[in-house]
Amino acid sequence: MVLQRCRPPSRPSGPAGETAGNPRCIAMNASRLFETAVVLALIVSTGTFAPSQQTPAGMATESGFLNQSLLLSTFAAVIGLGLLGRGIAFRGTLSEWLVGLILFWSALSVFWSVRPEATAVRSFALMLTVLVAAFAVQNVGRRGFITLAGRAILIVLAINILVVFFLPQVGIAGFPTEGAWRGLFTQKNVLGRIALIGLLIGLFRGFSPIRRERVEGVMLLSLSAAAVIGTRSATAVIVVILALGLLALILMLRYARIGIGVATLVVCLSSMLAASVALFSFDGMAMAIGRSTTLSGRLPLWDELLRIGGETPLLGRGYGAFWSSGHEKVLSLWSRLGWMPVQAHNGYIEIFLQLGAVGLLLVMMLLAGLACSSFFRFMHDGDSSRLLAFILSVTIAVLSLTEAVLLVQNNIFTILFIALLPGMPAVADKRLPLQEETLEDPVPV
Repeated sequence: MVLQRCRPPSRPSGPAGETAGNPRCIAMNASRLFETAVVLALIVSTGTFAPSQQTPAGMATESGFLNQSLLLSTFAAVIGLGLLGRGIAFRGTLSEWLVGLILFWSALSVFWSVRPEATAVRSFALMLTVLVAAFAVQNVGRRGFITLAGRAILIVLAINILVVFFLPQVGIAGFPTEGAWRGLFTQKNVLGRIALIGLLIGLFRGFSPIRRERVEGVMLLSLSAAAVIGTRSATAVIVVILALGLLALILMLRYARIGIGVATLVVCLSSMLAASVALFSFDGMAMAIGRSTTLSGRLPLWDELLRIGGETPLLGRGYGAFWSSGHEKVLSLWSRLGWMPVQAHNGYIEIFLQLGAVGLLLVMMLLAGLACSSFFRFMHDGDSSRLLAFILSVTIAVLSLTEAVLLVQNNIFTILFIALLPGMPAVADKRLPLQEETLEDPVPV
């Protein structure tokens, strides 16, 4: 097969009929349009362009008509163009069944939700978020999706860093995190989390055999590192160190040709050791990263939420409903804590609060499946996209200890999580992503 760049009809392009009007060029242009839609959807799902508003309680929020319109239009473009392209195929894998069960359970929770209308809207938004991930990976493959995600995060970081330097009154946080970068986000930690993912994807792309991808990878690494430092996010720094350490360990085990069983044992023991150190020296670690021993008030919050969640342990209080309900439990919680959280600041507790033990079990099975399958596939065949999927799964698992990033509707972390799941339908990665864009002359493949 010969890949050739599509040129305008007025420009000679080899054999007769080999113009931008032929079916193959039309298909390539449609593919580029779909890829552009995916990048835009990923950019919007970071929350960069969501206007900062104030709730009646005085809390900043990232919702509003503009944000919802951008999300709906970009998500609709991805789904619509995806249907016109390869469509989507369901193969009945375990991952697909688990995702389907989670969506069903989220929608079903409207019947016991403390705010049914909020659950109905947000469970529908979660379904659209999952469809965006599924259509993206089905049409461009996992490697192609990673490439598009890297470009989206590169654009987001560039915009936010420009805001920091040219609009410091907007891009630099005030009290109590005075001087920290936050860009267009309402909180510096959100920018830190985006930069953290950018670091990992940039590292992956920096080793691509395609020069353009290597350049993009280096740019992404540079901007991500600057953003992590600028946000002064202790969580992001710690997770970066853990992720890089785990990456080095796995690469050493893989290329030392140690058996998969031994490598699995080493990785598990190393993880248990790290967890033990964190557990038995918690106070010292908290002080070392500049946090109080209550993790900035999170521990009292978690105690309260576990008690509230224990009142409906199996079913939860409805997907996306608890914090938007405004009922007496939320108001009483704010009064007891002395501050007004609008999330659990822990992904696992958030899921337990919303969907109960049933929903938490399903999500944990998905997360464990992504980590285990990606690890074994990389150790078996050396597929670097599987290594990135494993590192990202560990990153999401660790971030979820202090932030609610698991299964959030309209969120880039959810899109990444779903797209990289094992068994999700995906076009075969027989070529490097977006390779046609780099070709000026016919090249045999």
